[in-house]
Amino acid sequence: MKIFDYRAANSVAEAIAAAGPGSAFLAAGTEVVPALRDGLLHPDRLIDLLPLGLDGIERRDDGLRLGGLARLSDIASHPEVLASAPALASAIEQSGTAAIRSMGTLAGNLLQQVRCPYYRGAAPCNRRAPGSGCSVARGDQRHAALMPLSFHCAAVHPSDPAVALASLDATIVVEGRAGRRTLSLDQLYPAAGAVLGVPSVLESGDLIIALDLPAGRLPGRYAKIRDRSSFDFALVSAAGGLRLEGGVVVEAALALGGIAWKPWRCRRAEAMLVGRPWSADLVRQAVAAELSGATPLEGTRFKVELAIRAAATVLDPGGPS
Repeated sequence: MKIFDYRAANSVAEAIAAAGPGSAFLAAGTEVVPALRDGLLHPDRLIDLLPLGLDGIERRDDGLRLGGLARLSDIASHPEVLASAPALASAIEQSGTAAIRSMGTLAGNLLQQVRCPYYRGAAPCNRRAPGSGCSVARGDQRHAALMPLSFHCAAVHPSDPAVALASLDATIVVEGRAGRRTLSLDQLYPAAGAVLGVPSVLESGDLIIALDLPAGRLPGRYAKIRDRSSFDFALVSAAGGLRLEGGVVVEAALALGGIAWKPWRCRRAEAMLVGRPWSADLVRQAVAAELSGATPLEGTRFKVELAIRAAATVLDPGGPS
């Protein structure tokens, strides 16, 4: 492991000023420490953010604000989250182990690197060494993407909370050298064909201060399909919900996980649902249309049907609340 400097920041301004080329932010360490151990991160300086606080959870007139450093377990058990965003609480409860949830922060979870075993191991990987090849193409494809970032990489984003937050229209409050700005969750992640190995569009010194959940959004549900029911990443996941009037869909929200390099908001499917009488067949048709542009590998074709079934679970108005 490379020798590095350590600094505990006492203010947001101090953290931003201390950041620069070769630096990395540290919170609970559930992502950074394994990355250091596995040789994926080689910082000259680690800047500890925990002294900043930034872990509040509060109701505002325009919705719910979650601190960027709020612990996952605190979010999942908070009465306001359970009441207005149960999909998020459920997604957190199905992510990681209890120990990880009690330590990990929301911002850290959103910014984690992919969990592809070839990226984390010693096999050829374009994310670690561009041009070296993607081992997924000739290896285990079960957890690979339906919609790859590019033909150079088939890894998926591993976050469960990110999928729920995408369905809830969450916005991200970022503080950096250029001041404060807000991003949608979709804007946080690189566009298709972007530089591999970059988990987000944030620049050096950018710090996630908070996430805002706007009021009045569908609370939704979360469904996760995985090989093991304990501590496993999603093969496919879905978050979302419907609002019906007289049996007709008047509002729909749907996001899928485990299929792309980012949580996939299903805008095409939502548009197909709104204004039409709800039926299970309609949901299947809408999600199938959403995935019509997928480019699955031989080992991921089964995920199309899994995604349709996961979406049908969360978009069933008669399903469990």
